Amino acid sequence: YVYWIGEAQFQNGDFSAAAETFVSLTRDFPESSLRLRVVVEAATARARLNEWPQLSALLEDTNSVFQRAAQMDSANELVSRGQMLLARAKFAQNDFPGAAAVLGSLNSQTLKPELDWQRAYLLYQVKLAAGEPDAALAATTNLVQIARLGKNDVLSAESVLLRAGVLEQLGQKPEAIAAYQEILTMNAPGDRQRQAILKIAELAIALSQWSDAGQSLEKFLAQFPDSPAADVALLTLGELHLKD
Repeated sequence: YVYWIGEAQFQNGDFSAAAETFVSLTRDFPESSLRLRVVVEAATARARLNEWPQLSALLEDTNSVFQRAAQMDSANELVSRGQMLLARAKFAQNDFPGAAAVLGSLNSQTLKPELDWQRAYLLYQVKLAAGEPDAALAATTNLVQIARLGKNDVLSAESVLLRAGVLEQLGQKPEAIAAYQEILTMNAPGDRQRQAILKIAELAIALSQWSDAGQSLEKFLAQFPDSPAADVALLTLGELHLKD
């Protein structure tokens, strides 16, 4: 009964009340099988409110329900989701080494593909914010592999796009162009195709690689003539010819 009160409060957007209700269940019903679940849901409610210190305190207490569960059953999906929330809290508080350590404690072999992708994505964000672009690039390689193993076209495009952005930041423009071109060979969402096309043009102009960029766009138009990004591809191709 208490659990469903918390659920109703959460679904109603009253995250503060939901968090308090969930925590009260762990206190008032110490034998309940729902204790781990409600702790993670309380942390989720704190995350919705951006209450990162409170979230960290909830999950990091050495005598807490969560920490005991993490020690006894680290492969539990609820424990993994809680660790992800804790890593997010540390990231939000600029504790990049702490966030990386929490993410490193997760075993990717036991995570579902979607959760594993979220883990790798957060690690990418952490490394980029910490000023470690090479490590961020390595994380994007992992992102691409996870998305492809899961046969998720949307995440695959997102992963390659992130990789291209890091390559560009590292000054590796030809490699970045190749990554953006890869997106045009995939069944990617239209907005991601548009973004890739514009970046290919921008980098090609900077490197005076008119021919290579033009061929890439022509192949894209031949393969996906009905793509929502076809108009942008045609316009960009014309601009490249004009620049040439």
